[in-house]
Amino acid sequence: MTRKTSIEIGKNYIKIAEGNDKKRLWIDKFHEVESDEDFIKDDSKVEEELLYNLLGEGIVNNNFSKKNITIVLAGVANILIREMVIPFLSVEKTCSLLRFEARQNFPVNIDNFVIDYKQLSIFNEGKIKKQQILLVAVPKGLIESILNVSKKLGLKIKRIDIESNSLVRLVTRERDIRKENNNELFMIVNLMRYYVTTIIVNGKDLVLAKTFPIYDLERVFKADRNTTDLILNYYSYMINEVVENIVKFYDFYRMRAQETKNLSKIYLTGEVCTKIDIRDLLFSRINTEVEYLNQLEVIENRVFLEKEKLCSFVTTFSGLVLEKEGEK
Repeated sequence: MTRKTSIEIGKNYIKIAEGNDKKRLWIDKFHEVESDEDFIKDDSKVEEELLYNLLGEGIVNNNFSKKNITIVLAGVANILIREMVIPFLSVEKTCSLLRFEARQNFPVNIDNFVIDYKQLSIFNEGKIKKQQILLVAVPKGLIESILNVSKKLGLKIKRIDIESNSLVRLVTRERDIRKENNNELFMIVNLMRYYVTTIIVNGKDLVLAKTFPIYDLERVFKADRNTTDLILNYYSYMINEVVENIVKFYDFYRMRAQETKNLSKIYLTGEVCTKIDIRDLLFSRINTEVEYLNQLEVIENRVFLEKEKLCSFVTTFSGLVLEKEGEK
């Protein structure tokens, strides 16, 4: 079993985990470094010196391996994700066509983004062979700065991933272990200190994801759960705002979906999910089972981890999941 290091990078925090993956994850150690100042600005620019100092502190001071590293970008609101169907082409022609489609469909200067895609399926429509694609575009400045800092620190980066894709790998593995139906439609909601990421998954495929910045969540994250100010002034407001964003996102998915399955389950996780309880309100709005993802069977040594730590580091741990069987 090859040890891996996963580094989750948010706008003002870094979380690191080391472990290995052989059907289930084994977590050797994990650590968090926080910053009083945002080192990711406007979801597109990085203060490289600040990131270098914090990442160096987290890696070196805690003796994490610098090899076989996955970076997971978290809480970036302007990552663009779009599912589309295009003719089946060679990889080179597919990339060219997707760049053209991105220019037509995304309201941004696509030259400032790194484009990648995942092939979801291949099928015939009449006599024409087509492919279903998940297109992802990430701000180029983020990628370039992270690679610059990683090179200075001597980190061997194997993959740069995005939070939604990484979480889907973890949760689909969890569902496999639980022997749940692999053809169901389900949702993952990651409640973090300044944002909510909502992901819709069909079977094992990510079909739509959106990150909503909700900066007041940071006050909830930092507050003691018994703080009167939090209970009286923010609790109800935060629950309603969070749920409203989730419901609108799900409604958007249903409007554009070619065939709509019933949503089978909503999984809640993230460092704020234990501080605000949105289960009842979410159930009343979407009418589907809601579950806290705080007892992950996919983590073999989970009995040694507090439930709050599991939720807090779930994105970091997801970076340890191998993308496919045989990957090292």
